[in-house]
Amino acid sequence: MVNQKLAIRVDAGTQLGMGHLMRCFSIALLLKETHRIHFYLMETDVPVKEFLERNGLSYTFLPRIQDAVVDAKQFLEQLDASDHVLLDSYSLKTEWQKEVKKAGHTLFVIDDLHAWHHVADHIINHSGGVKSDMYSCDDHTQLHLGYSYRMLRPAFMNGPAPRQVPPKFPGTVIISMGASDVPNNTLKLARACARFDKNMQIHVLASRLNPHFEGIQQWAAEHSEQTTIHLDLNDRQLYHLMAGSDALICPASTIALEGCSAGMLVFAGITADNQLDNYNGLIEAGLAIALGDINLENEDSLLALFNKQSLNSDYIPALLARQNTCFDFEKHALANVFRNGYHLRKADQNDLMLLFEWTNDPAVRANSFNKDQVAFEDHQAWFKKRLDSENSIIYILTNGQENIGMIRFDITDHTALLNFSISSARRGEGYGKLIVQLGIAAIKKDKPSVDQIQAYVLKHNIQSQKMFITFEEVPSDVIGSFKYVLAFYPS
Repeated sequence: MVNQKLAIRVDAGTQLGMGHLMRCFSIALLLKETHRIHFYLMETDVPVKEFLERNGLSYTFLPRIQDAVVDAKQFLEQLDASDHVLLDSYSLKTEWQKEVKKAGHTLFVIDDLHAWHHVADHIINHSGGVKSDMYSCDDHTQLHLGYSYRMLRPAFMNGPAPRQVPPKFPGTVIISMGASDVPNNTLKLARACARFDKNMQIHVLASRLNPHFEGIQQWAAEHSEQTTIHLDLNDRQLYHLMAGSDALICPASTIALEGCSAGMLVFAGITADNQLDNYNGLIEAGLAIALGDINLENEDSLLALFNKQSLNSDYIPALLARQNTCFDFEKHALANVFRNGYHLRKADQNDLMLLFEWTNDPAVRANSFNKDQVAFEDHQAWFKKRLDSENSIIYILTNGQENIGMIRFDITDHTALLNFSISSARRGEGYGKLIVQLGIAAIKKDKPSVDQIQAYVLKHNIQSQKMFITFEEVPSDVIGSFKYVLAFYPS
């Protein structure tokens, strides 16, 4: 059942190519039964619009803005408070993420550069060999790394099709260098392949976004007995083409993972910095054949690289076996990342015992103004009073089926007094900051008359004090505590 909106912020076009959009599209296909998907892009090229409409995708174009914070604010104006957000961009970094988290949204980020700090809830990188210590992120951020989280379209999720004969090289080759391919590696590789073996059948995946598209078309027409150009293949058509071909020459991007999933000889190279993780993972695991930096190679050096490959009868079966082992088609964890996002729900009668256990946790009592254990009868009466009151709201922070913490607001006039706690199993992982952010967003939505939030924290409770970094500290009228105030001002 569709029950959650996922707002995808991504860009594509002549300079950016289609890589970010394609992996987000794969996620959209994966989640279409459980999520309402909407894409948000900067105004872009006609072929991108055609792709969105051809695939029936819901989208909104945003004005082109260079300032990331302004971009975030105009994007957030389009959302409801309960929407989840997926970001795939190398230009929208930490400050953009902070704006989204301040607004209380669960944030997923696709990042294979790990070059800036993340405050997102989830980071996804489907490259092999990438390690968690490569990332700088907040304590609550969860990392989802490796081939189990591969962002591939449905046709590539079930493994290679049966082949009557194993792939070979030279043979039938597919060249795919991305939609934009500004250096024109497509034509360079096609020429090198044609020179390497005059009998090689060459399939070129091209795009009208490519600034060299007309030149590629002209060359292919001059070599029509050997070369075929393919435009706008969907995943099933591409899978069928791969299943009937021997080798794929491509950057170490998502297309390389699709080639491995289809059981091909993948010749992988680097054309952009963000491909380095994937390239190293593929080569070190023996899943692909190394081409190095394709941008630096010319036709002659590419010919030399092809001639160096000794793909004997023993090497190819071993490579294909390694692909099947690394791409375990029975295990795929990506969908669960999105289905188990953080969420605040209102407490109900079923939470009586949960909150009783949390309120009597020794650490909770130690950081409370009343240190005594709470009797069940007192808790039961207190809880019923809170549920019956219009001036008290209790939210529970969840992640899938797991209950992580509680945040409560007691309202007097236009002021809400905040109180929160995190379950003992989840303390020290950054959830305090998360529950305060989500709680503030929730109370603003549910009680729009509230224009000020207050919190009292004991002076020795350093961890809780850190949760209120966006609040103003003011003199406290409660002995032994600090008072924090956050006021909402008209935008």
